[in-house]
Amino acid sequence: MIKIIIDKILIRLKKINDLIKIYFLKKKIRQLVLSNKINSILFFKLILKYIQFQDKNEFVAIGYLKKKIEIDQFKKNLNPIEYLLPSQQIPLPGFFRNNISSFDINQCLGLGELDNQQVYDKKLNSLTRQANDLDCNYFISLISEKKPFHYLKYTHGFWDNLTKSAIKEYALINGKDLVMQSHTAYVNHIFNNQFMNDIFQLVSSKKFLDAVKSRDIYFCPTTSNGSIGSKIEFKIMKELSKKNFLYQYSQIMLMEEFSKHKEITPSNIFKKIICTDLLRDVFLDKIKQYDLILVCNHRAASKISKIYPNFKKIYCLPDHRQDLKHFANPSKFAHDVCKSVLSRGSTKPTLILSQSSTLSTFISYEILNKYQTENISLIDVGKPLQTLFSPEISGGGKWRDKDRLGHGFQKMPHLIPNDLFTELMEDTKTETAEIKFKNDMDIEMASSYQKKLF
Repeated sequence: MIKIIIDKILIRLKKINDLIKIYFLKKKIRQLVLSNKINSILFFKLILKYIQFQDKNEFVAIGYLKKKIEIDQFKKNLNPIEYLLPSQQIPLPGFFRNNISSFDINQCLGLGELDNQQVYDKKLNSLTRQANDLDCNYFISLISEKKPFHYLKYTHGFWDNLTKSAIKEYALINGKDLVMQSHTAYVNHIFNNQFMNDIFQLVSSKKFLDAVKSRDIYFCPTTSNGSIGSKIEFKIMKELSKKNFLYQYSQIMLMEEFSKHKEITPSNIFKKIICTDLLRDVFLDKIKQYDLILVCNHRAASKISKIYPNFKKIYCLPDHRQDLKHFANPSKFAHDVCKSVLSRGSTKPTLILSQSSTLSTFISYEILNKYQTENISLIDVGKPLQTLFSPEISGGGKWRDKDRLGHGFQKMPHLIPNDLFTELMEDTKTETAEIKFKNDMDIEMASSYQKKLF
């Protein structure tokens, strides 16, 4: 018992010690930024130390800074990823590889480029040109006018998982050792069945591109949980690049390739609607004129349906770790969903509220191809779905709790100029009643539910 108490105290002391270190690290970085010494070796070393504390998975950014430091000291160039991976003791058979064909692994991992920063900035500029300025009122108007649309999100978890697949592929090809955590192994199992290739091919198809062009589909990719507008997301990343922090480098390489020839719509618009009391009330009022359909995991469906019993149909998804068959054949999954919940000739328009991640893309594609004569909309709501019906739930990123915003950009005032940081805070601002917020981890974190089972 005493040992347990001592261990808890030591863990708490370590956290406090780390917070103190980060505080002084940020202070030193801020001083060098204000002194315009962002190209000094001291600054590179401080940024490197900061990233290693705060963003350990930023392997390209870390490798890039190590290169900058070592080149200046006339040492050998570093491969941005080599230092992560030790050599394999025993070579593994080739059949373990995915043989990824959907994207360029070397570009994703920052390999073979003469100037990673130049490539990164070019990709950000391209994405910025594709981004629009659509806002909450625009989409509430679409719902009010009963104009069908499909709002499809591709959030940071999607790009993170693709990056992990690229690291695994690189490791196996180059005789490097890669130890997978259970979650990473599970993701790899999903992507081994060609799901990744399926979705890349679908979003690059002429029908999908035409649907985005006509705004039947709103294409919403983001690496961030911490902004509404896509333009401010990319603006902040360009500002970080000026400070030699190539934030989310691999994810940006993938997003730019995935987004070719498509208009980009902000991905967190419905999060802001749901997490802002006034907008939430308007939204709930407007959707009363629809036949409502809920597509989400069985635990969320059980809780939501008790609070809001007005759904015409509910399609329950199993937890990913319990059943992967809907990823194994996503087109068949989409067909089954539509067959189960949709009917033809309805007198009212239909609105699907979905929490099925990238599988929503396949559902929308099935609807737009097989149900063209019907007035059907789909919103990929994501984690804030339960918050829509239970406003005491703070939502993904703690957005409803304005005093505890939980995403990366808000932790970077030492790297983001004051005017841009003010713009970010305005962008993410929500107005809520003074209530005690809570997290429902049973819904937000599948792993916590997994612990109860295994």
